[in-house]
Amino acid sequence: LLLSDIRSDNLADRVAAVNITAVNRDVRAGVSALTGEIERQDTSLTQIFRIAGGYLRLGRTQREILGEIAVDEDGNTGKAAEAVLRTKRTTVHARAWHYSDRFINPWGGGPGHSDTRVVTLDDIDADYSSRTIGERGFHLSTKVRASRRTTAQWEWMSHRESPDEPLKHSWAIRLRWNTRRL
Repeated sequence: LLLSDIRSDNLADRVAAVNITAVNRDVRAGVSALTGEIERQDTSLTQIFRIAGGYLRLGRTQREILGEIAVDEDGNTGKAAEAVLRTKRTTVHARAWHYSDRFINPWGGGPGHSDTRVVTLDDIDADYSSRTIGERGFHLSTKVRASRRTTAQWEWMSHRESPDEPLKHSWAIRLRWNTRRL
């Protein structure tokens, strides 16, 4: 259960949320519901949000598959899925996400690229930065521990911020060697 009431000079931000989770061995399933409102202090205009969601996690430690969906009252969605495989020396992590162009959740987080887009809350004529709205993407990383002192990591991410944009790609390779003296 979450209750929050945060006020600044410009805005009042109130949220109530509940999450119920069931666990059975290597299966974890949950549902969540959130209602919140943001009010402009100078005009008393208010925008209300209602979002429900669910998630499923299968596996534990060595192998996990996770899925999550959130739906607002207009049917806009935020969806994410992950798969993690761990061995003694290797970790492979894949993640995909898709957020509707109109899925607005000022309190939500989730996977996505670190860049942000301005979202206008029309009912109260206010803006905030979101890194998820309208974004679709995929991230894959592999980490290999060659020895106690050496690791190699490879990452690739593709994402687009709106349906009419081309995919943006980024990748990284990291080699790490630890000495006990440094």
